[in-house]
Formats: sequence, structure tokens, C-alpha cells
Amino acid sequence: MTSRMRPGVIQIWHWTVRQLSEAADLLSEEEAERVEGMVAHRRAEYVAARAGVKRVLAELLAVEAATIDLRISPNGKPQLKGAELHFNLSHSGGQVALAVGTVELGIDVEAAWSHVVSAGLAAHVMTDLERATFANVDAHLRQEAFLRLWTRKEAVLKATGDGLRVNPRELHVGFGSAAARPISRNAKATLRRPVSVVDIQCGPGVIGAVAAVGAVPHIETHWLIQYDREAIKRGSCENQPLSSSPAACESKQSAMVAGVRKR
Repeated sequence: MTSRMRPGVIQIWHWTVRQLSEAADLLSEEEAERVEGMVAHRRAEYVAARAGVKRVLAELLAVEAATIDLRISPNGKPQLKGAELHFNLSHSGGQVALAVGTVELGIDVEAAWSHVVSAGLAAHVMTDLERATFANVDAHLRQEAFLRLWTRKEAVLKATGDGLRVNPRELHVGFGSAAARPISRNAKATLRRPVSVVDIQCGPGVIGAVAAVGAVPHIETHWLIQYDREAIKRGSCENQPLSSSPAACESKQSAMVAGVRKR
């Protein structure tokens, strides 16, 4: 299948679980059977995630959403048979984010309240240098700093497909900005390919990052369903009727671009 994606671009699509939790008509028979035994909130997350992915891919491939057949690769990443697209999904705090491009990529989003930061958690996921830097972060900024770091690592490991094969304590992404260009400093890190990561803004109270093998291409951000802008400012994500064409998200990409490579 030929897509409408332009090389050198990653599209990031956002929607909420609430907006698509009832779109079960887009599920395949296999997917519909899978959700039967799920508790209500897990079912809503699954349906919203699958339905949103199918709608975006259908738009990019100029096909009907119901014909999109999603499969899971041996390394656990979703894939679409016969298509030249790469995509990756993440959701947290009722918000969903999908990254789509022509290069291998990964995305991670985390709600600001999704982790309770402790010294033990920091020791579990940070390199020695990252822990030393984190110790000097003001207490009221630590939650956001931790989630920035964690989403970068998750996005990187999803992009490369390394997953749990790489201990996050052996992958250095750092807290720095573009000027610092933090890289993997730990010789034990076993990333199979160079990868870059950039912070993204995902809506109220949600932090995220997207990574790509090689350099991060130009990023375009879209809402799958148009939001009420005033509701966004209030921290609410009530949706409006579907827009005929996706609205470009007003959120700006963070200036931080971190190049991550193995040593």
C-alpha cells in the first residue's frame, strides 16, 4: 500500500480515550473478542487506541478504516502488513499519541501524576551521571524532570526495538537542552543503531517524547478530533464534532533535541 506520508516527516496525532472509546465498530473480529473479558477502563483504552490508529492510517493510505489490519511484530511493535509506514502508539492519563513516519520510530507519553518519584525509582532507571544531575534539581521540578527523562528513554528503546534488552540505567539521555546534546555515555549500552529523540508537548498534564532511528525528521502535530481551545486552556479535553480535516495542534515542540547513540 502506498501512503501519503512525505519522507523526512514524522506526524504525531493526538486524541483522548473518551473521544473514541465507543468506536468498537472499527475492531476486527479478533480484536472484538479480545476486549470481551477486559474491565471497563482497559476496554475503553484498547478500543480508543485501535480505532484512532486505524482512522489515521486509513487517512494516510486512502483506504477504509475498517480494512486496516493491525498485527504485532515479533519484538512487540504494531505493524501493518504491506505498508511502507512505521508507527508507534502510547497512552496515559486518558490521552493517546500516535507517531507515524517512513523511518523506524517510537513514542512515549506519561501523565504528570503517573509516577511517584523516589530515590529508589531514580536509581532503577538513571545512569550514574543522570542521578548526580537529578540530585541537584529543585524538589518542585523533579516530577517533570523525571518524566522528561523517562519518556525519552522509553521512546528510544521503542524506536530501536531493543526494549528490555537494554537496561535503562545503561542508556544516557540526560536532562539537557539542544545545546548540551546529551548522548549515551555508558559503554554497557547495547543499542543496535544510532537514534535521536525530541521532547513533545501533548496537552495539559502530559509529557512526551518521540524518537527515530537516525536523525529525528521534521515533526507535524495534529489532533485527530478538533478540541475546544478554551477547554484546553482550562485543562479540560472536551471534544467537538469531527473536523473535515485534522487541525494542526497549537502546541510547540520543545527546543530540546537529544542525540542518543551507543558508545
